[in-house]
Amino acid sequence: MEHNIKIRCRDNGKTIEAQGGCTLEEIYSMSGISMEHGPICAKVNNRVEGMHYRCYNDRDVDFLDLTSASGHRTYTRSVFFILCKAVHDIYDNANVTINIPVSNGYFCQLDIGRKVTDSDVDTIRQRMQEIIDAAMPIHHHHCATEEAIEIFEKRKSFSKVKLLKSIGTLYTTYYTIGDYPDYYYGAMLTNTSQVKLFGLEHYFDGLLLRVPSRSNPAELDEAIRQGASVTVVIDYALLNCSEEELTLLHQRFPAIPFVLFSDQLSRDFLRRMLLPDKAFSVVLKDSPLNEIHDCLADAVARRQYICPRILSLIESQERQDTERSPLTATEREILKSMSLGHSTKEIAAERFLSVYTVMTHRKNIFRKLRVNNAQEAIRYALRAGIVDPLEYYI
Repeated sequence: MEHNIKIRCRDNGKTIEAQGGCTLEEIYSMSGISMEHGPICAKVNNRVEGMHYRCYNDRDVDFLDLTSASGHRTYTRSVFFILCKAVHDIYDNANVTINIPVSNGYFCQLDIGRKVTDSDVDTIRQRMQEIIDAAMPIHHHHCATEEAIEIFEKRKSFSKVKLLKSIGTLYTTYYTIGDYPDYYYGAMLTNTSQVKLFGLEHYFDGLLLRVPSRSNPAELDEAIRQGASVTVVIDYALLNCSEEELTLLHQRFPAIPFVLFSDQLSRDFLRRMLLPDKAFSVVLKDSPLNEIHDCLADAVARRQYICPRILSLIESQERQDTERSPLTATEREILKSMSLGHSTKEIAAERFLSVYTVMTHRKNIFRKLRVNNAQEAIRYALRAGIVDPLEYYI
């Protein structure tokens, strides 16, 4: 049944009447608002949404252009997507890693099985421009997480599969350009033609991807030559970072090694932060100088370092937790499989059990641990040493 809704446009203070279910793009066209560098996305009741977003009820809408922080992130994210699409179109089994912000751009590692050349960069840049000129829609998809996992498994995008399995949500949003899917957390442009300006250069052993300046979106900021290799040392106690903030840092800059340098690190915290892709190294402030030196050297070389006292601390707690665990051996094995992202069907197949039996074990695990969901059970598994933190992916 059709119904009308009221949209209050914060940009011009006007309230317009629109049909329920219309998109932000349609609302913008009715609003009378004019933006030289937008709209890129919008805040809907103070939450950032892409212009695909449909409004079914009365809403406050604030359209954002490229000069806003959220608009700039949406534009940058979309250029990343076009870069990955271009590389996929040109090379077989290539891998792109969007790395750290450097030189007024983003350093991107490109794995094509050989050294990246100037000719490769020219070819990728040309393909990106072709995708932009083709005005290809950027489609927004919302589906069950299991369906999204199946899509990325078929494409052998195993890093995306691990990420989606670890999130623990029932539904997931992903995007496509043509037949190329990718997963991004956040809003996207609705069409490749909305990318008016970008830069791509050969930079050390990778690429430098550049996007317009927020202060002057008609121009790219001047590139500043600087090193591409960065190691971040964090005094955890001094900065008062939360585990969530550290995890977000790692997710935003997955290729950067982090060193936690402190004297106030709990066993539980250490287990949760020592990820399998070895993003975090750990050394204590009062560690001998040679250990601090070894830690920094390993971090620069992209190897994880954990100082001996921290290793001993974790191992001793694991032994204590194992001795007082309320779970049976079978339940511990099933909990370990759950922690590593295996589905109920996969666990049943691995252990030659019925799905119903595995579900019963899961219920017993939750009951004995006094938890309400898998994420709480997994946190127990990390604390109790049931799963090796280096195997676990967040």
